[in-house]
Amino acid sequence: MKMLRDSDFNIRLLATEGFCKLLICERMQSPWDFIARLILLNFEKVKNEDLSPRQAGLSIKIKKTIEEFFTHFPRLANSRCIELFE
Repeated sequence: MKMLRDSDFNIRLLATEGFCKLLICERMQSPWDFIARLILLNFEKVKNEDLSPRQAGLSIKIKKTIEEFFTHFPRLANSRCIELFE
């Protein structure tokens, strides 16, 4: 989970994509910790003036990945939707 907070945005993006895929495939033992971290990461305020143009682009990709995950994840099963909104 430390990779989701890494200062290197390439690592953050790869970790975000990987964890989202693992969550969708139900390969995580304690998924709610990771889901909570993805929610926090999605709402994290990043000062774009402190980032290089490449990092800002990667930050946008991370947020889009998380948005796609939360759009797709609840649709896979009704029980997931109920758990997610509890």
